[in-house]
Amino acid sequence: MTDQQATAPDWSRFHGAMVSGTMQGEILSACERAWAWLELPAEDCARRIEDTIHSDVAARWQLQALPFVRHRLMHEAGIHPNDNAPRAALSDSVATGQASAAELELSRHLNATLAIDRLVTERFPDAVLPPASSDGQREALLGRTPALTEAMHACDVARATPQGLARLQAAIAVLDAAGSQAQGDIAREQAWWLGLAWWAAGRAALELGQQGAGRQAYEHAVAHYTQAADTQAAEDCRERLRDLAARRTGDFDTAAGRELSALLLRRDPLGRARALCRLVRETLATGDRFEAARLAEQAALVLAEAGYPDPESDFDKAAQQWVDSACPTCTGSALIAQLCEIAQHWAAILGARASQRMQDDPAASEHAELVLRRISPWAGELLNQADAAEQATAQRFALWCPPQTQPLPERHPAAPLPQGMVTLDMLDDSLAELRSACNERADPAQVDEARALRASAQQAGARIHVVRAWLEEAYVLLALQRPAEAAEASQQALDCLLAGAKPALSAFATGFERELYLTAISYQARAFMATQDSAAIIALCEPVIRDLEGERLRVSSPYQQSAFLATRTELYEAVAAAAYRTQRLDLLLEISELLKARAALRSRLAPSTPSENGDLDAELRACNAGLLAATPESDQERSLRERRRWLFSARAIRRAGDGQVMPPISVAALQAVLTPQEAAITWFWLGTATLIVLALTADRTRHMVVKLDANQQARLADYLACIHALAEAQPRYGTLIPAMDALIAEIGPVLLPQAARDLLDGKTRLILCPHRQLHLFAFHAVLHDGSPLGATYAIRYTPSLSSLFVPWRGDGQEAVLLVGVRQFDDPALPELPEAEQEALTVAALHGPNGRALTGATKAQFLAQALPSLRCLHLATHGSSVLTGAAADDPLDCALHLRDAAVSGWELTGLHLPAELVVLATCHSAQRAIAGRGLDSLPGDDLFGLPATLCEAGVHQLLGALWSAQDNAARTIVSEFHRAYARGAEADVALRDALHAYLANASHPREAFFWAPFTLTAFSRRV
Repeated sequence: MTDQQATAPDWSRFHGAMVSGTMQGEILSACERAWAWLELPAEDCARRIEDTIHSDVAARWQLQALPFVRHRLMHEAGIHPNDNAPRAALSDSVATGQASAAELELSRHLNATLAIDRLVTERFPDAVLPPASSDGQREALLGRTPALTEAMHACDVARATPQGLARLQAAIAVLDAAGSQAQGDIAREQAWWLGLAWWAAGRAALELGQQGAGRQAYEHAVAHYTQAADTQAAEDCRERLRDLAARRTGDFDTAAGRELSALLLRRDPLGRARALCRLVRETLATGDRFEAARLAEQAALVLAEAGYPDPESDFDKAAQQWVDSACPTCTGSALIAQLCEIAQHWAAILGARASQRMQDDPAASEHAELVLRRISPWAGELLNQADAAEQATAQRFALWCPPQTQPLPERHPAAPLPQGMVTLDMLDDSLAELRSACNERADPAQVDEARALRASAQQAGARIHVVRAWLEEAYVLLALQRPAEAAEASQQALDCLLAGAKPALSAFATGFERELYLTAISYQARAFMATQDSAAIIALCEPVIRDLEGERLRVSSPYQQSAFLATRTELYEAVAAAAYRTQRLDLLLEISELLKARAALRSRLAPSTPSENGDLDAELRACNAGLLAATPESDQERSLRERRRWLFSARAIRRAGDGQVMPPISVAALQAVLTPQEAAITWFWLGTATLIVLALTADRTRHMVVKLDANQQARLADYLACIHALAEAQPRYGTLIPAMDALIAEIGPVLLPQAARDLLDGKTRLILCPHRQLHLFAFHAVLHDGSPLGATYAIRYTPSLSSLFVPWRGDGQEAVLLVGVRQFDDPALPELPEAEQEALTVAALHGPNGRALTGATKAQFLAQALPSLRCLHLATHGSSVLTGAAADDPLDCALHLRDAAVSGWELTGLHLPAELVVLATCHSAQRAIAGRGLDSLPGDDLFGLPATLCEAGVHQLLGALWSAQDNAARTIVSEFHRAYARGAEADVALRDALHAYLANASHPREAFFWAPFTLTAFSRRV
């Protein structure tokens, strides 16, 4: 709905609810009741009292109203209520029979009020009148709240200025001083307004970088809200103080864990919405826009079901419904508090939507932003209407108690949007337009425009907008290839943002300030990169990376840990490139390793036992069981899926503990763990077209840069498209099989250059550590000296070279379990004719240690003694992590048993410290390389079936990169087990199996048939 079409809101219900429950509102109602009873016979009046007044509280209000009724009777008779002489004369006149008709009527009415007093007191003897509040005090409070609300409105979020904060602090001081002698209800009402004002001041101070003032303001707010008996608002401020402490240390786990606990315990809708919206804020702080948007939509659904609908389609209609839903359950200041909280919730939701849509749907992002901008003026008008309701109530109250003080000054409600806020909105728009214009074509005139916008921001006192203007200037200067000036503009942005504080993430209490800080560092790093100033890059970025890594240790939920680096990998890449240029190989290796599967490997350093997470694991199992029985797409299924996510994240946070820090890595340390027969090769992407390749043996190193030209980039993309196409329901094998061979032959030697392969002479084993999309590349199919690497060398892939420092100590298990499923209850899953025979054959190879389980159901599989296994083999169907729901939620990948699937969600709950798991299933070695709104996973984290088995404690995984062809797979897997059962290590057994397969001329030699199988090691055997 456009502004021209907007309908005027109906505030009448809000006004009524504001009055209801307040002292004036209750007394007004009681006065009007008593006034109607004055003409009733005594018997009727008694019945009315019996029908109307049912509690001591109601009785007290009625008793307190009677003096006001008498006040009005005397006032209308022309008798001053405080003048005793006319009252005595009236009594004499009535007693002597000389009273006029008017005097008799007045006397009768006065006696009726006394009768009402007696009847109420007889029925409710414990009803004791509270001390009367001063009408003058209330009028003084009413007279000063408009200035306070206008000052709060001018300090709205993202629009605070020093002048606005000073104005608000002055309004607070005036109200505080004026009400220092207030008592009773007036004191509580004033305390609530002061709590609200200090809350707004705290938010504004933090936005201006005044952390000490912000903390102090929230502490004042807690004290005043407590005095006002608004426990929810007081707790909200305490929560903000805790969040502020957590934000300074980047402690996502503590903040998110608290909200997850609330979600798991809370049942009331608004409590859940509150926890969800706080979790949205924390999740956005980690950079996970995808998860924040998902949580936001869940919060939106909870709010809509509670009667607070989505404002995106029709803001005016939704806002009216918010008021109508809150009024029946809240009154007075509690009503304002609830509606303000609803507005904050929707602001968080719309902010998450705008952020998530920014890249894929700019128009939808802009729409969410425009709706978001309407919330603040609406909240300001809410406060204006609260003032108006109290003013109207005071005027009505004057009928019963004409004010003895000076009349209240005429109120002028605050403008819907103060001019300062209009200016800042215009700055926001202009800065966004400048960025868009620069992206289309950089022009020197844009530098002048950025400077003019900065001058406007400085005049408005808007520090954040000044910083943003400096950054836009730096952005334009970088596009114009003027790096020295860009570096200076970035430094100016940093100086303005830090305001004298020490450069560190802990200097900032808000997420947007931290992002501006990192953006300024990134722009400055780009400027140094343009001038090849490697020393300056390292000096600038390395301390920031150390800072980030300290915070990253306190982000344990896997998805958030992955997204934490979404806007920060540029800094890591810049340092890695500078380290390479300056031949600081230890720094290069360390930085590159920081972007490789840290979350999964940290979980291996201090693996938890099932008992440590017993309650959460039990709830997860219950959720999974409930999902099996739930109707697909039902509300029950949706609710259970969400609860499972919360439990999963809560368990990840609980599992994380102090001391789970990866061992330091260096070239010398890595060489020390390599045997003389081993070589290790690691890849690291710089951007999307440049690779650093580092090859090591126990005594030598080789390092090189590979720059892919446009054709080579396209060919790599074609290879990845083949992998995705093989996961489709009906792959075009006739096209894909020859295409894969051609692509591997063409780009394999580029990705694995000769300089690295020269280091392989005399070696028998290879450890390969790819990066990002290269995890799907079959390096073992690349030819070396005329033969595929996989048939010549014992190869194991690893998610990180740091895994070589993560020990795995087998405890002597010998049992081998072979699971084969031929037929499935799900008609969409084709029969696997040889799967059960494969399990029986392989079990026989392992002699008395081998046992086959054929046609297994899910329950039968999960009932096995999995912790006691040396090896687990599954011959069944698997799902790809690259398609369907798993593309954005890798834990939705699954292994299929006869009657149901075991999803990644369930596999993460297993305790499986096996030496080896063999997944003779399609796509089982795939790991996610993108998704959740990201073209690549910034932390190169391990997601998919490999991740779930790594977390379960598995040492090595043999799986398939794409769909496995039955005959070839059965031949290779059988040969593998034959060697493995004889005592060969898994990588050697796979090499021998591949060599035997390729040595048979009758077998197809295309990579599609023999190369899907890869061995991944998550740790080093001790």
